[in-house]
Amino acid sequence: PSAPQSIGQVDTIQGSVEATRADGTKVKLAQGDPIFQGDVIETAANGSVGMIFADDSTFSVDSDGRVVIDEMVYDASAQTGSLKVNLVQGVLSFVSGQIAKTDPDAMVLDTPLASLGIRGTTGVVKLPAGEPVTIALAPNADGTVGEISVTNESGTQVLSQPFQGVSVASLTAPISQPFTIPVAQFNQQFGAVVSRAQAAETRAATVNQQIRQQQQQEEAPEEAPEEAPEE
Repeated sequence: PSAPQSIGQVDTIQGSVEATRADGTKVKLAQGDPIFQGDVIETAANGSVGMIFADDSTFSVDSDGRVVIDEMVYDASAQTGSLKVNLVQGVLSFVSGQIAKTDPDAMVLDTPLASLGIRGTTGVVKLPAGEPVTIALAPNADGTVGEISVTNESGTQVLSQPFQGVSVASLTAPISQPFTIPVAQFNQQFGAVVSRAQAAETRAATVNQQIRQQQQQEEAPEEAPEEAPEE
């Protein structure tokens, strides 16, 4: 059977970050390492990681984080696919890629308290263990602003203004009304994790191009050397 294809790679890393593969194998991650569907990414108290996925979306996880890459399917030629990531705890920032552009329901970020639909945007989710989750919308690096819909069993709230956030206390509790986070406070809380995701995004297209070229070369059958025609 062919080895599973990676769906992304580690862009930047600090401290200790582990991935548990779908088969249960644990690996310590290093810069440039592949990420696979089903990976559980865990950052230590001193750890943080920035990741680039195949559709040019990027994710950044701060210390004491746990994130599951549930699903990542991407067809580069059609620029379509689906991406589902589950934040179990910690602070996660993301910049959406091609998948979110083609279908507003194709990129989903799950938490135990609410689910996020992501439309062309930069966002951040803070989920301390056992506490309410905070979800906030950041302006994109180019100044544009996307949209995040936050849904749980009580309904949906939509974030569409920069530095807007909501808080969710439980899966059944009403989602708070959107509130504005002062920019200085946002930057203090989330500046590092957001800029790590945005920095990865500046490299994403180039990195993915290189990976695809490499994969094509590996998949190409080796051609038999042509024999010189007999004179």
